[in-house]
Amino acid sequence: MKNNFYIPVILNTYKYLQIGGHYCLNINKEIYEDICVGLLGMATDIIPFKKSKRQNNYEEFIYVWCKK
Repeated sequence: MKNNFYIPVILNTYKYLQIGGHYCLNINKEIYEDICVGLLGMATDIIPFKKSKRQNNYEEFIYVWCKK
């Protein structure tokens, strides 16, 4: 899934972002650490996303990058 979905989607959408634009992803921490940091670097802002009441151990964030 990593090579066939996440990497192409992130790279193809980020490349069309204008300089100074913000790129936001609502993903879990594992995908951020395993994929996004390698492709885009550390996020400039991390916003906690409210957990679902049904999933106790699941954390999700909105990661934000500003394209330079």
